[in-house]
Amino acid sequence: EKLSLANHTASDWIIDTQADYGVPGLRHKECTVCHRELEREPISALAPETDSVNILVGLDKTYDGNAVTLDIANIEVASNRTPTIEWYEGNTKLASAPVNAGSYSVKAFVPSTERWSEAYDIEYFTIAKANGNIYDVDISALNKEYDGTPADINQITFSTNVEVPLLVEWYKEETLLPSAPVDAGDHSIKLYSDDNNFIDTSYTGYFTISKKTLTLPALDDIYLPEGEYVTLSEENGVIAGETVELYPDNDDHLCIGRYTDVALHITDDNYVLSGAAVASKYLVYEEISPYAVVNTVITVKVGLNTFYVVSVSLIEGTIEVNKPLYLPTGETITPLSLSLDKTTTNMLSYADSGDKMLQISASETKPEAGQIITDRIDHTDTVVFKASLYLHTEAEGG
Repeated sequence: EKLSLANHTASDWIIDTQADYGVPGLRHKECTVCHRELEREPISALAPETDSVNILVGLDKTYDGNAVTLDIANIEVASNRTPTIEWYEGNTKLASAPVNAGSYSVKAFVPSTERWSEAYDIEYFTIAKANGNIYDVDISALNKEYDGTPADINQITFSTNVEVPLLVEWYKEETLLPSAPVDAGDHSIKLYSDDNNFIDTSYTGYFTISKKTLTLPALDDIYLPEGEYVTLSEENGVIAGETVELYPDNDDHLCIGRYTDVALHITDDNYVLSGAAVASKYLVYEEISPYAVVNTVITVKVGLNTFYVVSVSLIEGTIEVNKPLYLPTGETITPLSLSLDKTTTNMLSYADSGDKMLQISASETKPEAGQIITDRIDHTDTVVFKASLYLHTEAEGG
């Protein structure tokens, strides 16, 4: 039978190497009698299977300061391969998962292999802005009396869910101030955040810097220099650096040598006046040649002689009737009283300080109470007043 040609036939394809994904196989045919190889050819490699990726969860959230997370367990891959995750903001690839508010996308993908095709899924999501909250605010410490120092942000307390430092704006009424307020008035403070992860993050509170009250002493005897107002000094009971001005009432002019109704007005809006000095009477004067005023005249008879006891008020450069006398230097002397008991043509009587004296000459005319002695001399270091002697003699019984 082997010699019969009809018995030599080709076999079916015999697999030498099984084809695999991306790797071709090999097969051949041979004689069914003598097993001689008759034909050989490759077997085409297996085509890759179609893979798929599916992100199973949504990623929308509200900003909380934490990065978005996507767990591998929430990504379905047909081939059971582990996907690669990429994060994007628009077309810009991010180095890591986003944290801040905004619009984003995430891509989960597997690459192509000999067995599996490439596959991916893209999920679009948004991190919404959070509602900012500033709470438990206490600004009561900003309420104070004017002291010349600015309001201090460190005196307030508050809590907030905003991570970045809050910004501060100061207002006086509706006017934005360049810095914390110093002056008296009604003010407000605005705390806010420019963090784009939050919306409506602001707080506005109101506080008052009240005017400082100056309680001045009674100023009945205050020395006022020439002019229509005076800036009071510290010795007058006003704190140094604070200005109080004195103006006449009813737009009257301050007059030399007489009492004038005046009122104290303060030009600095950070202060308010109180006390007896708000309205009073002041004697206004300027430095002129010294003079004296007769206060009282007492007639005394001794034997055949009549003489007078005269009380005279004396002050250098200024005069104030029946009151302690205030010198421009701040020194105070008491009104000078003279008792004349002889027909002396000249006599001296000294005031409290040794360099102030009154020189009196003989006179035949009896002075009247309140009479101004007009015989003046020039102002010198030793203040001398020359006046008529308030004395004359009346003989009794001839």
